[in-house]
Amino acid sequence: MTKKKRDLLCIGTIATDRYLFVKQFSSTLKGGEVYKSEMKFGGGASNTAFVSKKLGVDSDLLAYVGNDPAGNEYVKYLKKHKMFASKRLKGGTSLCTYIINEKSEQQKGYWFEGVGHQLKEMKIPKNLMRKFKVIHIAQIPVEIGLQLLKEDICLS
Repeated sequence: MTKKKRDLLCIGTIATDRYLFVKQFSSTLKGGEVYKSEMKFGGGASNTAFVSKKLGVDSDLLAYVGNDPAGNEYVKYLKKHKMFASKRLKGGTSLCTYIINEKSEQQKGYWFEGVGHQLKEMKIPKNLMRKFKVIHIAQIPVEIGLQLLKEDICLS
């Protein structure tokens, strides 16, 4: 009996997104300028996997998660949403900081790549990819795309 293929595997980045709300932008943030702060789970591959799952697509995520406190929280979030393909690595989870003023003009503050810099060395198991109808790759180095082409994996 052939097992039914799942719909979508998203491969690429995850990140903890930090939003800092300020009255107005300045060249440096000083104490007291941030009046509100929020943390959310994000990243290109992660966002695609979660949005598609909300739309009823049977999706999963293959990404690197750090073994830091942010990574621990991210793994809990992934498990809660039945996404299990991500791999833990020693180091920090990627972090993206956004600074937003009262007029909702967004300014990207900075990107900490964390364990995401190791994506170019990721070995993607063929047996995992063959379990999915569609593979979505997001924000990954060209080396991964070349690896998939060499292995005769059809990308959608």
